Amino acid sequence: MDKEEQQARDMLTQHHPINPLLAIWALLWLLAMHTSEAAECRPVAKVLSVEGQVQVIRPQSTWAPVKVGDQLCQADTLRTGSKGRAALRMINETLVRMDRQTTLVFTRVHAKKKSLLDLLNGVIHAISRTPRSLNINTPFVNAAIEGTEFVIAAREAGSTITVLEGHIVARNYLGKTNITANQAATTLPDQAPEPAIHTNPNIAIRWAFYYPRILDSHNFNLDAAKAPEAIKSVMSLLESHQASAALTRLQDIPKAAQDAYYHILAAAINLRLGAINDADQHLHAAQSSSTQLAASYALHALVSVVQGQLPEAQTQIDAAKDLNPDSPVVKLANSYLSQAKFAIPQALALATQASERVPESPIAKARTAELLLMTGATQLARKSAYEAALLSPKSAEYQTVLGFASLQAHNLETAQQIFELAIQLDSSAPLPRLGKALVLIRQNHLKAGRESLESAVLLDPGNSLLRSYLGKAYTEERRIPLALEQFELAKQADPSDPTPWFYNAIVLQSLNQPVKALGQHLGAMQRNDNRGVYRSRQLLDQDAAARTVALGRVYHDLGFQQLAKSQAGNALQIDPGNSSAHRLLADSYLGQTNLEGSLQSELLQAQLLQPLNLMTSQPKLATSNQGIFDSAGPGSISFNEYNPMFIHNGWFGQLNASAGEQGNQADDIILSSLSDHLALSLNQHHSENPGLRENADFKNDLYSLFGQFALSGKTQLQFEIGHEKQEKGDVSQHFFPESMNDP
Repeated sequence: MDKEEQQARDMLTQHHPINPLLAIWALLWLLAMHTSEAAECRPVAKVLSVEGQVQVIRPQSTWAPVKVGDQLCQADTLRTGSKGRAALRMINETLVRMDRQTTLVFTRVHAKKKSLLDLLNGVIHAISRTPRSLNINTPFVNAAIEGTEFVIAAREAGSTITVLEGHIVARNYLGKTNITANQAATTLPDQAPEPAIHTNPNIAIRWAFYYPRILDSHNFNLDAAKAPEAIKSVMSLLESHQASAALTRLQDIPKAAQDAYYHILAAAINLRLGAINDADQHLHAAQSSSTQLAASYALHALVSVVQGQLPEAQTQIDAAKDLNPDSPVVKLANSYLSQAKFAIPQALALATQASERVPESPIAKARTAELLLMTGATQLARKSAYEAALLSPKSAEYQTVLGFASLQAHNLETAQQIFELAIQLDSSAPLPRLGKALVLIRQNHLKAGRESLESAVLLDPGNSLLRSYLGKAYTEERRIPLALEQFELAKQADPSDPTPWFYNAIVLQSLNQPVKALGQHLGAMQRNDNRGVYRSRQLLDQDAAARTVALGRVYHDLGFQQLAKSQAGNALQIDPGNSSAHRLLADSYLGQTNLEGSLQSELLQAQLLQPLNLMTSQPKLATSNQGIFDSAGPGSISFNEYNPMFIHNGWFGQLNASAGEQGNQADDIILSSLSDHLALSLNQHHSENPGLRENADFKNDLYSLFGQFALSGKTQLQFEIGHEKQEKGDVSQHFFPESMNDP
């Protein structure tokens, strides 16, 4: 509210007699101001995702539907219906996800100054990157945001604030309380806010989790339902990503026809809409029905997997298999459980069996393609995804797989187009936004890529991998505190995932804290077998080698050179094709006599095996670690391993120089370039030493040009042109130099 508006409001609220002309002027001023706001929209937020009914009303206007990409203006009111959710990004770097039946007013939003939102009712999950510049009012309590991630629920019975990370001050006219990470506070009508005794942040946010689909009209036979035609029309809407319309049509089915099929489909729809409590009720109703269907237990198992309750998921899968062990729905749900238990080959076998049993099921085909891509079988994954496309052209799942396959083949523009199409088909899906982020970052659009990663986290806040990669993006921007927060949240989301430990160690190493980095690396290696949740055993071995190499780097910085060499050897035993291991072993040979041939051999193997990156080759005496950690992760990309893609396209320069007494000096210069398919590196090295005696001088000059071109994700061409010139005398050391004859 500006100064002139406040003066007008003050004149209307004063209790002493008011000049009628002044009162009329004040009313006309306020009316003109709000009319101007309605006519001249000042954008304060952008809509990222829309599910179901989402509407906006502006001053002097009426409710209107909202779609993805719409701009919201100052003083707008946004609401979601009983079957709707929305996600948006505000101009002050705050992201908001709105649950069903939520009304939010953008009272005063600014990019730099303090902003104010009014949450009239409902639930929001917010990620704020501007601490102390945002307040959120609810009917019973006001929240002064001093942290980064939180959930606020405003109901008739009271308001609840849950903090995932950071700090919030909850206050009203009766008192206040401080809320920190993993804490909550509740405010009842006419009472001061009070801390909650038992707090589980996952319960407060589970409505925002992403639950993948396992049902379609082919793998779930609806012919035996009491209202088969009505049920089939509902399924058709669900398959075309119209969950809200599907639920509306489902509710038209008479109560007498609401059998187990009805409740299973209702549960699947409610999961898509984030109505977890309603989904649970329908699943229990289906399991209590006289007609026992394996699909109800399979769907229940999927919910448990997403929420990290693996023992309960196994119980539900066992019950489903007792009813129908050959059910494709059961096999698909079991594939997610196997994936969560790090058994990727078993998960792939189950999905393949489901696809073979119902070849016309696009969900089964897409799931098989997804798991094939996890194992690095890109061509087979692409084939299965195309088969899914023929069966269901509007499926976002198969588009996502095709996008990652194109990303692996370095077809960045194609990958970006496919990911954007997948987002259009399903704006609530997080993985297409992750893929788009990776493409943008590779194309040197770091800010846009990071924003896409933030959107992915907002759409699936329980996903550890998404948070790990968001943390790495913050690291690229040198926003280290935010990066460390994301790594900690990733560890909480999935304590068995080594990824946040690994990247946390990299950040600590870059901050020159090798001892702490060593602890994080050891934590990553202890959890390394757990990484099988994203990769097959073969790629898991490459993952182990990458972590061993990075651990060896830490040993090297701590002065444990022999241990560094040992770690490189261990990595090569696990995976002889790991380029980083050969690179580390070459580094360990630097400065050691009679190992020139071994050093050159390891450098050559590292170059032949390396993926495209900025540090394509190494000057002879380079000792800097810069560039090693840029690609310290696995060297191949599977569905959930994208570390090499965080290397940016563009130019890179590095200079090392040293000088000493008696004319000692050395320098090396690297100039590198990386584009989508081509990497070039121009290197120069010079060193000279006059020696400690006659004829002991040494001078070396080295020039090289190295190029690498990726024909595909599996095939590369390389070339190298080099020239080296040495001038030296008798530089060998002797115990009795006086016994040597002068030249």
